[in-house]
Amino acid sequence: MSPSSSSSSSSLSLSVGIIGGGIGGLTTANALLRKGFTNVKVFDAAAKFLPTSGAGFGFSPNGQICLSSLGIQGYPEVVHPFHNLVRMNRDGQVRQESNVLKRMSDKHGFGIAGCLRADLIDLLKEPLMDVHTNNNNNNNNSVLKYSHRLSHIEQDKEKVSVQFENGLEETFDLVLGADGINSTVAEQLNIDHSPPIYSGANIFYGVIPTTTTATTTTNSNHPDGLVYKDFQNPLLNRRNSVMQGPGTGEVIFFRVGPEEREHLVWAVTYRSPAPPPKSAEWQPHQGDTTNSDQQQQQQEQMQRDALQMVLDQYPASHPIHEASAMTQADRLLHFGLFYRNHKRIWSKGRVCLMGDACHAVLPYAGQGANQAIEDAIVMANCLSNQFGPTEPQLKIEHAFQEFYKQRSKRTQRVVNLANFMDKLYHSENRLVHIFLDFFLTQLLRGGFIFKQIEKELIEECPIQDWDHYRPFRKMKLKVSCEAKKQ
Repeated sequence: MSPSSSSSSSSLSLSVGIIGGGIGGLTTANALLRKGFTNVKVFDAAAKFLPTSGAGFGFSPNGQICLSSLGIQGYPEVVHPFHNLVRMNRDGQVRQESNVLKRMSDKHGFGIAGCLRADLIDLLKEPLMDVHTNNNNNNNNSVLKYSHRLSHIEQDKEKVSVQFENGLEETFDLVLGADGINSTVAEQLNIDHSPPIYSGANIFYGVIPTTTTATTTTNSNHPDGLVYKDFQNPLLNRRNSVMQGPGTGEVIFFRVGPEEREHLVWAVTYRSPAPPPKSAEWQPHQGDTTNSDQQQQQQEQMQRDALQMVLDQYPASHPIHEASAMTQADRLLHFGLFYRNHKRIWSKGRVCLMGDACHAVLPYAGQGANQAIEDAIVMANCLSNQFGPTEPQLKIEHAFQEFYKQRSKRTQRVVNLANFMDKLYHSENRLVHIFLDFFLTQLLRGGFIFKQIEKELIEECPIQDWDHYRPFRKMKLKVSCEAKKQ
């Protein structure tokens, strides 16, 4: 369903510029178009989407419900559903497991799944490209614009002007800054601007393709003609499971993506006095390419050396060794973990921040992308509620204040939870380890802690009539399963 099909009877001519073409920015564009806003553009600094950027993530019920409310129903076909939670000990052996995630999915119709960021980006881009086609392929009217790195932004009482490093300039009635934790929009307009806070931990993050299509030289080990990678450690062969345990911090393994493009994601965190140098992927705008190959090789070697220092702290039987050895250099990420103190101000005049630009969260809550999707839904609602037949003039600042009111407390809880988990995983205090053990035990048992998380993810989701979307989702999953059997 195209996002331009909306229940709103009026077509909103208000112009909206969105800085940042990630999950949050693209979802916001879809939500606004569905509400009837016809002049929406998304600008991203990269020349094109980098498929390894962000790699895979846990797509939770709140994110799925929000996309369903936009008519974006294709996500069940590009995710790997999680049924089991598996706890490992420090040696990488299974200590405890539970099907608590399957029980949640069976109960609510929405569960937690592994998703490749590239797949979700493609899903979000598709309806925006339809809007481009409806505009007669006029490139100036296309919704999504790459190679647009923001260089300057200023505003007055009437408009917002944005300038890009490619020399182009555009004006909008309002601008939304979905440009990440190092937001240029926040910095230039001084919207409660402060640098991100380094958590004192770094992460290695690897992605391994686990399925390929059978050819004349390979034999399929699956009815659908797929060839599955066979790992020596049985834990790495487990599907529909999230496997997590202690070590230098948190160690985690899970699958992402649809069966024909399935990948194993692994990650390990560790304490460090400083973050590693940023890799080229996280710095896509580098004009000097002199000796780039040599620098890349040096960077990869430094990364491998740093990884080996972490691996040396795990016994040889731990699955982290095999997973890291099977990871190609271009699918291995190494970066510092940062968060933001919760901003007291998210907007100024005709400009408002969203997502990581105002409430960046550490990965332990698995909510970065999901909260950005929620932001998009709430922002579109707040803007459309201020503009209609009885409101000839959009009250932009009122809409932004309402957005902050609806999102501030919820995102603060998520940020606090992630910071709390960071301290638990990286503490050297034995009593803290005992508490973490209790916390995770209760989680796997589906007790009070799990029920609170379940409530936060589903009952506190911005879409209150989420149950309305369950039948359609089950139908899609059933059709997908039946198609695979044929």
